[in-house]
Amino acid sequence: KINFLSGAGIIYGMGDGTFAPDESITREQASTILYRTAEFLGNKTMPTAIKMVYTDESEISDWAKPSVACMNAMGIMNGVSKKEFAPKQTYTVEQAIATMLRLYECN
Repeated sequence: KINFLSGAGIIYGMGDGTFAPDESITREQASTILYRTAEFLGNKTMPTAIKMVYTDESEISDWAKPSVACMNAMGIMNGVSKKEFAPKQTYTVEQAIATMLRLYECN
């Protein structure tokens, strides 16, 4: 499964080329995986010009900003509040279920 997802360009690992399958992922990592999954599935509703409105935008890693903005604009992954995305917080099981369902319904 990891080989397929890696080969499809959906996951790349931890930056140093390793995978950490027993570690939790952050919300910004999750938004990137969701974004790449939408691209892989050929989602035709992905917006291109997006402005984020989160007060913690400066905490979002540069590599994750386009994914966070797009997934938010599509209503797939929202903030933990109207003003805060919480990019470094752990992506919970409940959030995973909700966002995957939204991505499935959006496609």
